[in-house]
Amino acid sequence: MHVIATSGAILELYRQIASALGLARVTTSKALMTSMIRAEIKDLVSSKKLKPILIIDEASLLRLEVFAELHTLLQFEQDAKPYLPVILVGQASIIDKLSFRNSSALASRVITRCHLEGLNEKLNRYFLSNWRLAILDLNKGCWLLEPKPALIPYLKAENANGMHILIQPKDPSTYLLADDLSGTLLLAHHKLPDSSPLPNSSGSTGIIRP
Repeated sequence: MHVIATSGAILELYRQIASALGLARVTTSKALMTSMIRAEIKDLVSSKKLKPILIIDEASLLRLEVFAELHTLLQFEQDAKPYLPVILVGQASIIDKLSFRNSSALASRVITRCHLEGLNEKLNRYFLSNWRLAILDLNKGCWLLEPKPALIPYLKAENANGMHILIQPKDPSTYLLADDLSGTLLLAHHKLPDSSPLPNSSGSTGIIRP
């Protein structure tokens, strides 16, 4: 299940979860909503042998009051059964909200925390900032771009239009494949000025989509 968080009250979040589960009944009682959702989750696990996962996107928007109560939705059989794993996705402020005393019951259930570093930052660290992007049009050739986060929508659009996005370390003898370019096409376009193949052009070294 995937829901997108808002800054509303926890009942609004419960309604989103209920809708994702296909529950048609609407109530203004938090107790009834949590009971309905838990019953449906337990049925999915016990009767239908499914393993539901709740992903709350933009969870940094959630109120502190939601962080204080959300754990009550996850209590099955006196908190003995982890029937509903939850993934909170959002900005780093999620960690700050989990550090409040009122959030301690939810924070105590967190088993993994992961910070997703931006793609540009990872590549800058890997190549010591000595890299750039290339766009390959199989009919018109290749052109270079300096890597900037603002270019990501443009790169996605070019890729959707059939262009191949490459990451090029500024060492001119190497290219890092960045999408689904085949080895045959790589050999055809990855050449030195005299048209001889580059030393490492027999295959790709990674698959990354911008």
